[in-house]
Amino acid sequence: MFETDLIELSTADLLASAAEQRAEANRREASLLEHALEYADRHHPDTCPPRPGRRSWQGRERSVVLGGDGCPEVAEFAAA
Repeated sequence: MFETDLIELSTADLLASAAEQRAEANRREASLLEHALEYADRHHPDTCPPRPGRRSWQGRERSVVLGGDGCPEVAEFAAA
């Protein structure tokens, strides 16, 4: 799992390694949020055009908020 056995590291090196691991985890978490934002943008209700000859709500996905306050609306079936 680790390139080096942690027991062999000095205290300073151990703390530096922990800080590096935390920084990498933060970068990955930020990237995951960027992916979620892009997905929500791609499935925004405005991306679902109305079907010809029908009222806009008939046979069309509705917008829903799948999270708490401040979450963007997404197309109803985006999670599926």
